[in-house]
Amino acid sequence: MYELEVILHVDDDNDILDLARMGFEFAGDFVVHQCRTGAEALAVIGTVKPDLLLLDVRMPDVDGMMLLSNIRGIPEFSDLPAVFMTGSIEGNRPGATTLPGVIGHIIKPFDPLTIADQLTNIWSEHHMQTV
Repeated sequence: MYELEVILHVDDDNDILDLARMGFEFAGDFVVHQCRTGAEALAVIGTVKPDLLLLDVRMPDVDGMMLLSNIRGIPEFSDLPAVFMTGSIEGNRPGATTLPGVIGHIIKPFDPLTIADQLTNIWSEHHMQTV
């Protein structure tokens, strides 16, 4: 199993981006690139080369499911693991967490002091299942 190092986080809410950034900086274990739109994420993904996508489910330009579908169309990232962030499990679009490559979800509001641990646990569980 390789370590989770680089995360591409996409969310249209500046407060969510700030809270997550603070949590990741506090943990100090990751390189996190943040984008406010799906278009921005698609523009930087080739340079960022993330190990994991952290995607908001609902965004105004493109929702997380559509963004994931667009990213899956890039051969280099066709099997990149993703975690969705959503206001509630019930608020999640049907089937989002069962899409191929979606390895978990984080509920908003989240605790910035535990977001890094949440992602690490999701990552570890996913890799234990694929071994």
